[in-house]
Amino acid sequence: VVHKKTSGHALFAVELLNSLVRSSTVAYSTQIRRYAWDQDTINIIQTGAGVAGLIASNLKSLPPSQRRVLQILSCFGIQTDTTLLQYLENFQNGIVCSTDDFIEQGILDRAGPIVIFTHDLIQQAVYESMSLNERKSLHLDIGQFLGERANIDDSATSDPETSPSARYPGVVFDLHRMRSD
Repeated sequence: VVHKKTSGHALFAVELLNSLVRSSTVAYSTQIRRYAWDQDTINIIQTGAGVAGLIASNLKSLPPSQRRVLQILSCFGIQTDTTLLQYLENFQNGIVCSTDDFIEQGILDRAGPIVIFTHDLIQQAVYESMSLNERKSLHLDIGQFLGERANIDDSATSDPETSPSARYPGVVFDLHRMRSD
């Protein structure tokens, strides 16, 4: 059944099974000492929206503050470096701690100094869960925040190549672009 509904896509299979367990559609029965489910209920579950749809629906169950962290991270694409996360801690309190939680949950992963969404469909689902106006507003808020931080930190460093504005030139471009819209 899982293979049929997921076409063998590993990420989708995991998400589908997690969703079925969370909704108690599949549950462990102590009486029969195995997992039990209602086949008819599983058969009518619609999975046509694909992996992103299932992931997005699962993300809706997160507390608003955690959803906000993922939305902020999704604005940077599939990956973000940990130095940037430290800057963003003052923009969204708890972003570093939440990131660690998302790594434990398998939504994010860490590769050296980089935090990365475990699948591009997760990043896309999170990003597209916001309306266009919400995305523009969040990009502008992040850009303004980082722009202000870059100005403060740029004046404190003697090496222009290691300054925040040099390390994150896209922020300056996005900020100017969002202001002109």
